[in-house]
Amino acid sequence: MPHTIKTLADLFQVTTNKIRFYEKKGLLKPIRDPNNDYRLYEETDVLCLQRILLYRALGLSIDQIKTILTSDTDKSPLDQFNQLWELTNHEIHRLTGIRNTLEQVLDTLYESTAETQSEQISQLIQNNQTSYQIRTQWKDQWNFNDWAAHYDDTINRMKDQDGIYQSYDNLLDTVASHCPLNQTSPPLLLDIGIGTGNLSKRLLDKGARVIGVDQSREMLAIAKRKLPQLKVRLGDFMNLPFDNGTFQVIASTYAFHHLKKQEKEIALDEMIRVLKPHGSIVIGDMMFESNAEKKRLMATMTQEQINEVNDEFYSVIVHLSEFTTAKGLTLTKLQIDDICWVVKIEK
Repeated sequence: MPHTIKTLADLFQVTTNKIRFYEKKGLLKPIRDPNNDYRLYEETDVLCLQRILLYRALGLSIDQIKTILTSDTDKSPLDQFNQLWELTNHEIHRLTGIRNTLEQVLDTLYESTAETQSEQISQLIQNNQTSYQIRTQWKDQWNFNDWAAHYDDTINRMKDQDGIYQSYDNLLDTVASHCPLNQTSPPLLLDIGIGTGNLSKRLLDKGARVIGVDQSREMLAIAKRKLPQLKVRLGDFMNLPFDNGTFQVIASTYAFHHLKKQEKEIALDEMIRVLKPHGSIVIGDMMFESNAEKKRLMATMTQEQINEVNDEFYSVIVHLSEFTTAKGLTLTKLQIDDICWVVKIEK
């Protein structure tokens, strides 16, 4: 049943004048009751007003909102709200970075001498700006949205060939087996870069409660169709859309290699942030044990295999170990084949 302007205002706890203002600006377009010319708002208007109010809370101007609403009229409500989710998540991370920097600035002003304060504060601000740029400039150069529809078929075909996916099932099984799951009280588990949900299925089958995150909306849609009980969220390694200490276990397979070294460090900090005390991070991926081992292995590869390695950013386990040790964490490793490893990081 359509809403009147009063019932819509009551629903969102706003004034009727505000709704009329959005209508005057062309953001809302209610129908008119032919009997009395009263405004009537349908469910599409309700969703639209919800988006307008959230965009305004994010600080967007009326003109910016109008551009967004005009450009995505052909998008589904799911796509529209996923876009809003993404904007909100990035704004939260931006403001959190500013808050953390301000805390460090205040500590500097309290604890440092006047002679060194200016230089230290400038460095803190620069560090925050650099981190923000890295977080927001990552691009999907592999086009996972287009790959999503035939991802499983591609993987199944490549599992029968020598190469990076020959140990696919073994790696996923190993990661799942190394995720500590208390059967009497199943933990909340985060699967980052879920793809089409193949690791998540193994974890759900073990009784875990799983939330899957991916930067590809099409991958999320397929994973959700395959696993209706799976909770899915749009996000990425460097901008996890969760509060501190949310998860007991974090897992990821065949995804971490899409990050450069600096991006990996930010991603690890993010995973540590959302991990509970005594929690575990389990990553299965293509990696090299050391730079020397990387050099040795690549000398045995075909040109096609070398091109594959150079197209990605395979981790060096020594670097991961140095980073996690500096954070007071413990890293253990298990080799699956020449190039695939499982590392477990414990808080």
